[in-house]
Amino acid sequence: GAWVKTGSLHGDYYKLLIAGNYNITFEAPGYVSQTLAATVTNNATTILNVQMVATTAEPTVASPTICKGKTASLSTADSGTIRWYDTANSTTALATGTSYTTPALTATRSYFVEREVALSNVGPATPTGTATAKATVANKYLVFDCTTPTRLKSVSVRASAIGEILVELQDSSGAMLESKVIRITATSTQEIDLDFYLPAQNNLRLVSREINGFNLTVATSGITYPMTNNIVSIKSNSGTGTFFQFFNWKFAPLKSARKEVPVTVKPDPAISSITPDTALEGGSNFTLTVNGSNFVSGESIIRWNGVNKATTFISNTQLSATITAADIANDGTATVSVIN
Repeated sequence: GAWVKTGSLHGDYYKLLIAGNYNITFEAPGYVSQTLAATVTNNATTILNVQMVATTAEPTVASPTICKGKTASLSTADSGTIRWYDTANSTTALATGTSYTTPALTATRSYFVEREVALSNVGPATPTGTATAKATVANKYLVFDCTTPTRLKSVSVRASAIGEILVELQDSSGAMLESKVIRITATSTQEIDLDFYLPAQNNLRLVSREINGFNLTVATSGITYPMTNNIVSIKSNSGTGTFFQFFNWKFAPLKSARKEVPVTVKPDPAISSITPDTALEGGSNFTLTVNGSNFVSGESIIRWNGVNKATTFISNTQLSATITAADIANDGTATVSVIN
């Protein structure tokens, strides 16, 4: 097939297809692969809308309700690196960690949180073994499974001299998926950057396709298969016996989708009327009924001259409280208010 292209005319990631029926697979590191059927006709645009689903679970975060002018404390007990964002598409995190305290809020709004899980390295950390001639190493490969699309960032090798190595990622049939020529600059252990996208497939191959200018350290014993981090499992090598040339596999972390966390800000309570609105100086206890809006069960409190009174919630538009004889022992005007 043709290469997938990117350009200003047609946008990102496109390729020309002749009319026909196709199964198109969408893949991205950290997301579940999806294959959708599409019928392509000549001189027409076919649109496929794909919702990618992250393989890493979103953080569990409660959506709080706060009073106007207060801060909200957001937190999660989930593992991994937790990042909090101002919007769904922000590139800079507000904070990193399992908790975040918002500034004082005056209106309901949302924050966003994502979880990043690091993958353990796979394979022996240090190249050990025998310096092996390039002709022997060429086209040898390690066989591995990948259960979740991810990215192989690097592996370590040890060369006998400065030179070049062509590393190739192949599928189970030997078809090339990605390849890269790496310059070896030292005779000590060198971490070589691959940045290969690994699809969720079995029996993938990492191949030392061609070597120029040096012998490569290869372990021919002391290797126990499988080696795994539960995402990638190296399970065998090509040929007979043990032949292990790529050490200390490192991977990009997996991210969850961003989870929206609404923070509800309760509006201030408002009073429309009180009953009664007058009382006799020196009178006895009476029940004051306050009518209004935005009253909250278990939170709204009637205040008499700034003093909280035991309040009965009747509805979100009505409250009541007992005003004692001591409250009206002297003449004057009392201030009635409600707080949440």
